[in-house]
Amino acid sequence: MMGISLIHAGGGLPPAPVRLLPNRTSSTPSRRTALPRGQVRRWQVTLKAVPDQRWSLSPVPAGIHSLISSWLHSSVLDPAGEAHHGPHTYAARWRRCSPDTVTITLHLFRDELSAVLVRRLFLGRAERLGQVALLVTAVEELGATALTSLSGVPGTRWLLRFPSGVTFKRGDVFMPWPSPEAVLGSIRRRLVETWGWEPEAAVMREAVRAVAPIRTELTTRRWREGRGGRGRDVSLAVGELEWVASGDEEIRAIVDLLLRAGELTGVGARTTWGAGALEVTRPSSATRLQKVVPG
Repeated sequence: MMGISLIHAGGGLPPAPVRLLPNRTSSTPSRRTALPRGQVRRWQVTLKAVPDQRWSLSPVPAGIHSLISSWLHSSVLDPAGEAHHGPHTYAARWRRCSPDTVTITLHLFRDELSAVLVRRLFLGRAERLGQVALLVTAVEELGATALTSLSGVPGTRWLLRFPSGVTFKRGDVFMPWPSPEAVLGSIRRRLVETWGWEPEAAVMREAVRAVAPIRTELTTRRWREGRGGRGRDVSLAVGELEWVASGDEEIRAIVDLLLRAGELTGVGARTTWGAGALEVTRPSSATRLQKVVPG
């Protein structure tokens, strides 16, 4: 992968201007702030390379995606799996944790997919990742989170981390800039497509307007999809950014609720390839997290 500096703003730069929104009066209409029934089940699969092979283990996103597809997507023998086209109801994260071992964490948005996974995976199952033969050494359910257990807290600051990179697809173009509109809009779309939940359009507009980035530390990475003349580069932003928000409590609670959901569903495009993992912390309003760039 190739790393190219995308943006670096530290303590030596003034914060971005924040659009302050007025507090709402009691005449503000009630809004849907509770997520629907449904849950995200988390599974972890560990694979280890067979010893004494000519090739070394070097996972790439396309290979990981192909491997997961064989576990979850529908087939002639098992039509209950995931559809090959259209929005997918799972997200994946992976890492090579040793020279011969890779772990894949799956976030499954439908209970049926857990049943498919259990039917197809078993200890000792042989797999192939590129030229490398592997064996499944562990399959473990890490837990489940009910959407109804999530609630938004009307905070004013969030620190967003994208450890695996994030990108957003517009037509045939991948755009790695995680703007508030792109991040929150992506989470909203996933909630709509999977569970049919959607806040009012006016609420979403206010939520996006209420948020302003005050610090961004991101670099770009690229991976290659396809081969030859049909191949293309996918650009992702890796790193962290800090948001502040103004406006009434209900709007800030919606922002927080969407971010909590995004930690489960992933953000942006290529979440089934390993992109889009989101980690959020909520620092105190009095805490300054800006770094000082050495001069």
